[in-house]
Amino acid sequence: MLRSKLLLSVTLAAGAVAAAPASARDEAPEFSLGTAFTYQGSLQQRGQPAEGSHDLAFELYDSAEGGVFLGRIDRLDHPVAGGAFAVELDFGVDVFALDTAWLEVQVRPAGGGAYTTLAPRQRAASVAGACVVNGDVLINGELDVDPVGAQVGIDVACCNSADLAGGGQLVLGGFLQELAFDNDTIQSRAFGAAPYQFTINPQGGNVGIGVASPQAPLQLPGAPDVAPSSGGALVIGPVNGPNIAVDQNEIMARNNGSVTTLTLNANGGNVNLGGSLGIGYQIVTHEEVAEIVFVQCPAGKKVLGGGCYTDDNVISPDLLILSHPGNNGWQCFYEDSSGSTVTAYAICARVH
Repeated sequence: MLRSKLLLSVTLAAGAVAAAPASARDEAPEFSLGTAFTYQGSLQQRGQPAEGSHDLAFELYDSAEGGVFLGRIDRLDHPVAGGAFAVELDFGVDVFALDTAWLEVQVRPAGGGAYTTLAPRQRAASVAGACVVNGDVLINGELDVDPVGAQVGIDVACCNSADLAGGGQLVLGGFLQELAFDNDTIQSRAFGAAPYQFTINPQGGNVGIGVASPQAPLQLPGAPDVAPSSGGALVIGPVNGPNIAVDQNEIMARNNGSVTTLTLNANGGNVNLGGSLGIGYQIVTHEEVAEIVFVQCPAGKKVLGGGCYTDDNVISPDLLILSHPGNNGWQCFYEDSSGSTVTAYAICARVH
């Protein structure tokens, strides 16, 4: 009586590596992983490890019981030592890319007699699978890792150590320094720990985020207008704490949904704005036909300066008696405005 204690593991067979002609190898060596794999099993007879040659048969089905027959491979007079055997199989299809693939193993002593079907069928799933190719590899087409029906590039199935805490789905590099990817994160690591420096275009070049053809070292797309609690193309700091938000034409200091003080050169130094200075100021005007005209700044702002003019923009020195600022407004006095429309204006700003 034959009994089985089967271990299924998969390594891509060395024979599946196809060498290109010498001239082609010089340009770009090519390797094909093929559909062959190695099946390793442990066979017992009357409770003891089987020895000697046996005839083995492997049938492929699409379910654990019954199902559709997909192919058969016979290995006659195959050696078994200490109950262990290994055999290379190739059904002509990638059994690990199938949604379901089950192997049924049949065995008999070498030379004839009835086969004994070992039960249950074994699910075709890789265990500690590995492929090592020494040299350059040219992939002319798609590289599929795990999933069926990959569309482009490298497609890695979800949920295989999906998050970076579990190792990531794709790791480039090695233990000393590596770049790891999961569904929504890229992380640079060194010596198996994060974080580590992450550099883009170290030799120069433009980077665009959401921009097809960046025209600057870093270019961001248009974004919602900066507001105290939202908006901006770039936010530095936590959204529920102190941060600086930038849109196309504004810089705003915020703290948990409210505006706060924006400080430049807190420890000293000059600030060169390269043009006109206008930080939070506004010009307020008031006009009327009168000899005394007063304009007031909005609540919370103080007057920095101001002036007066008539409707023809000419003020005769002997008509202008006095113009002066108050705490939050500007006032103009005329000895005789001669019925002209007189305008007073004030430059207002929030001053601490």
